[in-house]
Amino acid sequence: MCRGCLDLVVIIEPGDAEWVVVNEKVRRKVFSSGNLMFVIYDLDPGAEVPLHQHPEEQAGFIVKGEVEIYTDTTRRVLKEGSWYHFEPNEPHGGRVVGSQKALVVDVFTPPKKEFLEPSRK
Repeated sequence: MCRGCLDLVVIIEPGDAEWVVVNEKVRRKVFSSGNLMFVIYDLDPGAEVPLHQHPEEQAGFIVKGEVEIYTDTTRRVLKEGSWYHFEPNEPHGGRVVGSQKALVVDVFTPPKKEFLEPSRK
């Protein structure tokens, strides 16, 4: 690695963003830089994101727990270590299944503008 190259890298520590309360069962932290956005979701049992769509491409990873991911044509329960992907404008939603909390990381490109305000850019 070249001397000083680390100056070109953005490093974000866990404490660099505050949890934003979306509702009583959903909290998120948003990290955004350039054309990518990372969102960490802390989800209580029973938390649900209803079927919706948006112009951003989205991929996600189940860190902890079990989450049922669905589109308008299919449903599938994903467990720790599972990945998913949605094309822009593809209707999708999800809900926590079981009695344990879930931790999910989503990546959006381009960043979701409505999530940028409460984040540290």
